[in-house]
Amino acid sequence: MKKLAYSALSTGGKTLSDVNAPTRYSDTDSHEVLLLRRLHFDKASQTTQLTLLDGSRVDLPVQRHRLGKQAWRQLTAQLMQQQVPVSVHNAPASAPRSELQKLGLGHCFYLGNPEWEDDASALRLALVDEVGVLQGLYGATAHARYALEYRPDLGYRRQNIEERK
Repeated sequence: MKKLAYSALSTGGKTLSDVNAPTRYSDTDSHEVLLLRRLHFDKASQTTQLTLLDGSRVDLPVQRHRLGKQAWRQLTAQLMQQQVPVSVHNAPASAPRSELQKLGLGHCFYLGNPEWEDDASALRLALVDEVGVLQGLYGATAHARYALEYRPDLGYRRQNIEERK
């Protein structure tokens, strides 16, 4: 049995990321997208202020030692409730992993392996404006080909850019 297990291991090349690996439990690949109203980094307090979809505000410390284990668990659970599953094709563009790490999101979410060649994050993040249009981090376009929207009554939607005009 041991020889059989060793023969199935890859010995050459790099192992691919588990983040994009399909599973037998899903028919379609999907990403979890963290939806927020606003995100502001307060340099003085070294805290990222997150405004959730319901308007409530959460302070996310950049330094891990500023909260205990139980407080981190509660904060992570609260932020995970702000995620929606979407298909890979409808997911917003990935933000730089290094930038999300600086904001402290790496304490609550898996951002990816720092040894990966690109700086793309495993966490998908989108900011929802007043009318429901999604934007990327710091006002970046959320998706290259589509306009993405989120409304509590309609949910997460994708529209062709031509349809919005």
